[in-house]
Amino acid sequence: MNKKAAILLKAACLSLFSLCVLCFAPARAAGIFQPGSGQIKITSERMVMQTGKHFAEFIENVHATQKDTSVRSDRLKVYYKPGTDTGTQAGGLDKNAIERIVATGSVTIDFKDRRAVCEKAVYTAKDNLLTLSGSNPRIESKGNMVTGSKITLNQETGEIVVSGDKQERVEAVFQSESEQESGQTQQSRPGRTDDKK
Repeated sequence: MNKKAAILLKAACLSLFSLCVLCFAPARAAGIFQPGSGQIKITSERMVMQTGKHFAEFIENVHATQKDTSVRSDRLKVYYKPGTDTGTQAGGLDKNAIERIVATGSVTIDFKDRRAVCEKAVYTAKDNLLTLSGSNPRIESKGNMVTGSKITLNQETGEIVVSGDKQERVEAVFQSESEQESGQTQQSRPGRTDDKK
């Protein structure tokens, strides 16, 4: 490989890395149910409270919001610290009392300009991690997409770890700015008849 080709390859790798960071790294302040980020509102068809087990489960057409974050799912279980359930019984939910949140069934999480889609999402307050799993979990942003068997977002550091397995390998689709502006997707490009050979 000559020197010019090596420089071009390095530049291409750096561009791809930069695109990954810009498209998928969550903003440090944005995330799911961040302490100090304002009120959490959860609506659903039903709610079941298990005070002895320290959780409240919201069932059917669940919609949870906090500032710029919205979570929709079939079910949402909120686990809280022992001794902090009085506010929940009175109709409130203290965000600082939350230990873990588990959303299951057709989960969609919208953060400003990003969307996460999965079958199961688990948020743990202690380490500020959001883990997406189930069939084909993915993160989409401005026409770009990354998927695998499991995706972990560290909302404190902005780190995203995408893991694959034998059934679902890690896959990423990136678009250039011109493709994003014109609305084209990478998947629409293969098979075009006007490509020159």
